[in-house]
Amino acid sequence: MLAREMTKAMEGHTPTVMPGTPGWNEKLSSDSEAIVKAERAAAEEGGQDVAADVKVLVKHTVTVLREEAIIDRMVGEGVPEREKK
Repeated sequence: MLAREMTKAMEGHTPTVMPGTPGWNEKLSSDSEAIVKAERAAAEEGGQDVAADVKVLVKHTVTVLREEAIIDRMVGEGVPEREKK
């Protein structure tokens, strides 16, 4: 998984997981880095907790998961064998 994520990041195929962090791949970061990024994103939103609005958080999560699925298909990962033919 690490190699696949590194390849996607190097090719610029990383969805924006958090506002203000284009190209950052949380799967390649430490927990500490992810926490710092989340805290900074919350501070940039006027000091409000970004996760406070659950509907917005769910919508963003679904968008990121869809983007990751598309990216995986673009780099040849996650495509079922029957679709590779």
